[in-house]
Amino acid sequence: MFSWLRGSSRAPAAPVAADGSIDGLPVANLSPDSECAACDDPCAAGHPAFPKSLASKIDPSPLRGTMKPYSRQLLILAGSGPQWPERIEEAAHRGSLAHALVHAARAHPAHTDAATIITACDREPSPESESTASEDVSRCSVTEVILLPDFVAIRSLRPEQAPALMDAWASAPPASEALFVALRAAGLDAVPVPDDALVLVCSHARRDRRCGVAGPVLVQELRSVADDLASSPPSASPHPPRVAVHGVSHLGGHKFAGVVAVYPKLAAQPRGIWYGRINPCLARAVVLETALKGAVIPDHFRGASLSPEALAHARSGKGSW
Repeated sequence: MFSWLRGSSRAPAAPVAADGSIDGLPVANLSPDSECAACDDPCAAGHPAFPKSLASKIDPSPLRGTMKPYSRQLLILAGSGPQWPERIEEAAHRGSLAHALVHAARAHPAHTDAATIITACDREPSPESESTASEDVSRCSVTEVILLPDFVAIRSLRPEQAPALMDAWASAPPASEALFVALRAAGLDAVPVPDDALVLVCSHARRDRRCGVAGPVLVQELRSVADDLASSPPSASPHPPRVAVHGVSHLGGHKFAGVVAVYPKLAAQPRGIWYGRINPCLARAVVLETALKGAVIPDHFRGASLSPEALAHARSGKGSW
């Protein structure tokens, strides 16, 4: 449940539809100076650089289709990139929250077969949540989790509550008031996540050195962009944008580091947008275009999450994703 990649499949670059969208998502409007990925080394704009030794270890092949279709992602708020064991699902101790969530997801028809991804995240649990997150995620027995693309946090979640969470999560439409009703009826402390967007960066060092090297650099640069926007918001913004950036465990596709998943809080159709080969020069575009507008950067697009209904349709062979 923590790790998957669609083997060695290769797909063409993300096609732009007649209406100018990709997979039903708008395409980012990048000005000529908004992307300096091909600029001189060092970057003329002063962006930090990955170590030169990393370049030869990044796969240059097409990114489209290098992730499995999925509909939901759960973040366990515990530990950090250097601490997480290589394979969390195998290292998780009986009695830990990670162990309970993985097994509850595997046993539930709506969450099995990687329809729901379970990932560790270095975000600090809220003060209102009971937590043993200071322990390694493989031993943590109670902490906060975040449900995506719903932007719902479950505080003080315990292993014995994992089956009830999976049932309630599957019983209501994504990002709906009905979901809060179902979760709270199951005895879960469900609250909204206040951020306008979540940007998740693979920084799982023990799983693969490429993301262990690229991830922390990207997290720092993305947070810098998010902090600048919060202090000097765009004139059209009704309030300072709140974009949260976090390191997470294995997202699949380490060979495409930096690997990033972006969740914009869009009311119409909340989705996760996945990228590969993101470097610090692209941080501003990722935040401004994808996190705040839900727009796709085509050259780095790997795919996007689907609604549960669309995922079932795609897996039945009646549709594509």
